[in-house]
Amino acid sequence: MQTTVDTSSGTVPVDAVRVAEIRKAINEGTYPLIPTKIGDAMIAAGMLLQKGR
Repeated sequence: MQTTVDTSSGTVPVDAVRVAEIRKAINEGTYPLIPTKIGDAMIAAGMLLQKGR
């Protein structure tokens, strides 16, 4: 896998192939969604956002 590291333009490198694979799995209903992990990540993100205030 090759990714670019040039972030001078303010963009973040993205693995477009992996994104396509994940989208396909979500659309087909085969992507493993684990509610507790999603909830934990949402709480953690909220805490990080509050610290920035």
